[in-house]
Amino acid sequence: MELTEWAKLQEEMLKAQLSVVRGYIRNEGGGSTERKTSSSKRKSQMSMITDILIEAGGPLHAMEIIGR
Repeated sequence: MELTEWAKLQEEMLKAQLSVVRGYIRNEGGGSTERKTSSSKRKSQMSMITDILIEAGGPLHAMEIIGR
């Protein structure tokens, strides 16, 4: 993997992590932090990644995310 590809991957992972943090901040003091989704809707790939990162409680390498 070239440096540019690695940097782009890191950028996307950081964006996903920042989205999770912002979600926690929005929900602060608002009760449950559980995601409200319709069972008939399919999850996007970013939603699945966000759920995995929340469950892990910290950053994960891309291969760890894929493995879950």
